[in-house]
Amino acid sequence: MANISVRGLDDARLQRLKQEARAGGVSLNRRVLQVLQGSSAAPGSDTHHDLDALIGAWDHEDAAAFSNAVAPFDAIDPALWD
Repeated sequence: MANISVRGLDDARLQRLKQEARAGGVSLNRRVLQVLQGSSAAPGSDTHHDLDALIGAWDHEDAAAFSNAVAPFDAIDPALWD
């Protein structure tokens, strides 16, 4: 396997990669490989967990507010279909 050096990586990005690695229970090297390979899923996982923190986070009031906010997107403008 090849080794590479990454030059010009700013401290904030390196810290974020380290935090993501810790949170995912993987090494920094594994996390960098995941990013380069375009995968944020855990090794061996077939699913992504990007939105797991949001599951069950809304109460009925939040859901109603969201539904009201996106309701205009259901409207069809007949002028656009001429």
